[in-house]
Formats: sequence, structure tokens, C-alpha cells
Amino acid sequence: PVPLDKSQTQYYLHVPSTYDPARRWPLFVQMHGTGMNARFEIGRFSAVAEAEGFILAAPQASSKNWDKGWGSTEVERATTLLTIDDVARRYNVDPDRVFIGGLSMGGNGTWEIGSLYADRFAGLVPEIGAPRLVNFGHLGNLRRVPLYCIVGAKDQEQMVWNNREAERFLREAGADITYNEFAEYGHQPMPGETVRFQAISVEEAEK
Repeated sequence: PVPLDKSQTQYYLHVPSTYDPARRWPLFVQMHGTGMNARFEIGRFSAVAEAEGFILAAPQASSKNWDKGWGSTEVERATTLLTIDDVARRYNVDPDRVFIGGLSMGGNGTWEIGSLYADRFAGLVPEIGAPRLVNFGHLGNLRRVPLYCIVGAKDQEQMVWNNREAERFLREAGADITYNEFAEYGHQPMPGETVRFQAISVEEAEK
């Protein structure tokens, strides 16, 4: 863990063993869900980061904001953005290949942070999260940002509705969006889906 601000948060980091500071590297920032932590996300995805050759960072949310959902406060948005900035100071990160994703409240944060700061990201991966209604006015910012959305059809009705409406709006706007809604799942991780996206995203960005 690397402290960003003693009063705020920390993040966990996986740097591939093949890291070479002479070239720029893609960065994937993964946000955890309520009741989970950054260490859990590093554990989920460090193997694919190692295999595919990208830096992986997982910020730790402030417990004071868990009841609000990631990204709903300035502090929570800053947690993710400061993580990106700090990793970029320490390693040779390609600013054109920075991706964010998240699980549950981390998925909510992916939609919010991504739509508010769309010019900073090469792709978004919201997993069992959704844009809040207050985020809908910023969805147009994502017309040029690829999205890979992972949704459980048995999740909360409002969350599923928000995802479907966002998908419809972005598709009509000409956005590059892959929308995966799984009929048999609710509010739970989809085995392999985020891993598959991370690998595909980095591979495409290398071309």
C-alpha cells in the first residue's frame, strides 16, 4: 500500500515483472465494492495484469463514504484521480492508455468519474454498478470512450433500468459500448468477464 493522504486513503499496486521504464505502459485502476477492499481487487486481477503486461492499481475507499457509493463525493472522486496521478509519477504510464473499472459501488464510481473526466480515460469497465440519475446529464461525454458494461438482470430494478437506459442513449449517440446483461445473475461478480475485458482493452490499445 502507498499512502496518498494520511487522512484519506491508500492504494495497492501490481507492476508486471517485465516492467521496463524505457517505454510507456497501460494502467488499469480497479475500484472495489462496498464491504470489500483494494487488496481483494488486486488479488482478483494481478494475474491478468502480469500476463497481459499492464500496471494495475486498486485504491482503497474511505469507509466514511461507503453508504454513499464510490464517486458520489469529491473525496471519493479524488481517491481515484490521485491514484492515477501518483502511479504516473512513479512509473512510465501512457496517458492515452489509462482505464478504470469497478465492482458494485466501484462500478457506480466508474460511470460517474468516467463521465465527468472522460478525456482522461481510454476505456471504462463498470461491473454490477450503474450511472446514477444525476450522471445522465454527463453521459454524452462518453461518446468517444469505449465501455464494457457487466450487468446482472436479477440485480436491483433501478440499477438494471439505469444501465439499460444508459446503454440505449450511448448506442444512439454512436458510442463504442459492449453491454453484457446476464439473465442468471444478480448483484455478484461475473466469473471471468472483467478479466476478459482488461486483456482485450490492453491488446487493442497496443495496436
